[in-house]
Amino acid sequence: MNEPQDWSQLRDSIIGLGTDSSRRTYYPELLARVAQLEETRESLRRSEENLLTLFNGLNDAIFIHDWEGHVLEANDAMLAMYEVTRETFRDHTIQDYSEGPLTLAHIETMRHQLDRDGSLVFEWQARRPTRPNAPLDVEVAVRRVCWYGQNALVSVVRDISGRKRLEAMLNQSQRLDSLGQLAGGVAHDTNNMLGVIIGYADLLLERTEAMPNLRRDLEQIRKAALHSADLNRQLLAFARQQAIQPTLLDLNAKVEDTQKMLRRLISEQHTLAWHPAPDLWTVWADPSQVEQILTNLVVNARDALGTGGSITVETANTTLGAAARSMPDAEPGDYVVLRVRDTGRGIPADVLPHIFEPFFTTKAQGRGTGLGLATVYGIVRQNGGFIQVDTAPGQGTTFAIHLPRLPGGSPAASAGPAPDVAGGHESVLLVEDEEILLETAARILEDAGYRVTSTANPLEALRWVEAGLAPALLATDVVMPGLDGPGLWERIRTLRPDIKVLFLSGYPASNLGLAAPRLDSLGFLQKPFTRNELLQSVRDALEV
Repeated sequence: MNEPQDWSQLRDSIIGLGTDSSRRTYYPELLARVAQLEETRESLRRSEENLLTLFNGLNDAIFIHDWEGHVLEANDAMLAMYEVTRETFRDHTIQDYSEGPLTLAHIETMRHQLDRDGSLVFEWQARRPTRPNAPLDVEVAVRRVCWYGQNALVSVVRDISGRKRLEAMLNQSQRLDSLGQLAGGVAHDTNNMLGVIIGYADLLLERTEAMPNLRRDLEQIRKAALHSADLNRQLLAFARQQAIQPTLLDLNAKVEDTQKMLRRLISEQHTLAWHPAPDLWTVWADPSQVEQILTNLVVNARDALGTGGSITVETANTTLGAAARSMPDAEPGDYVVLRVRDTGRGIPADVLPHIFEPFFTTKAQGRGTGLGLATVYGIVRQNGGFIQVDTAPGQGTTFAIHLPRLPGGSPAASAGPAPDVAGGHESVLLVEDEEILLETAARILEDAGYRVTSTANPLEALRWVEAGLAPALLATDVVMPGLDGPGLWERIRTLRPDIKVLFLSGYPASNLGLAAPRLDSLGFLQKPFTRNELLQSVRDALEV
């Protein structure tokens, strides 16, 4: 008899055998057994179908392979991840699906750990046979199994490329924050010394009208000190510790104002296009910082172009939802976007993670300080925004600066010129723990006619007021040992409620620990300062 094709054929064959009596005696039991086997077979078929559906419905890629690396089975997610078909996935071994070499040492280590723990989990790089130069970061979980009677391994592979990118960006952000704290501390201390140099240069320049050669030398000293102070401001901007003067700002108007200056920065062989968005929202930002962002980004774009090419500056409104939380430094909300796009050579992948680090530069020696993009990063973060960079080698680069929208309001008119600097005869209590800067500031104020009482010790200044000293103005450093500037001012105010105050600091006014409404009525001067800046700030504080 030919082998039956299905259970119904087998049943019919059984019915056709034997005598009538044998059929009556044995066939019912045999037929019932056949029916039970048929039901069991159908149950197994449904179970296998359900398991296959589950196997192929998982998001993670699954291999089943032997110890020699031959692939025995794979699910649909594996076929999609590695870009192979069900007809061809067995044509490759585990080695072909792996970016790194699986040496005998690797295999023996895996075998030992599996013998000990029963499973292991590790991170690896997966290779797609169709795109060997585009590996994926994956997490692999391996466990021993028995597959059709033979010892085998099941490997569950999860694509973690997105997570690794976010981790890298988070690590970069944390590294930049640490560098920013260091840069801010160094810049603050350096500013005190620059203040001394600038202050004495200003004092000497007042006395050298009839000595042109000496005056030229002093002007060069002052120029160099001011240039160093500008570098310090860039460091403080990177550290998000730069004193700023934000106002309601229309980015379109600000960019328009800088067009002539920006065009001077690029050569005639490059083109500069400007595309303002209509009905652009306002932001709360320092106009000079926006100009600094534009200058740095356009200069970088120009250097990336080589001969020929174009730079495009554009603005836009955008609203980000909950997905913004997956972007470094971003939060959901409304933003005004300032984009600077170039058609240059792009940023190599190995350089991209470092572009916002201070002093990192790919330019030739003497062509750049490495502070341009670090400054941009610091300014944007200081203003509550974030940066996105879109680049590819040979495809150009786009920097998208996102600044939070400020609802309502209209841009404030620009302030008029500062009034002429004037001295005075009021009494000033000057407190500065850097003694050489204390002496410089005291000399400037005394030469302008003020009666100055100075000390490097804030507690000594407090004792003088308790003993009856009645200054019209307290000019004090902010960060001092023993008692800080705001604390000193609060204690002196209980004794002299009418005293005016001028805070001096290398840190921004927001670091004073005072609420914004209180800051509106207080004097603040950023270090390092020139003679005229100090005299003007003292005059302004006294006349509040």
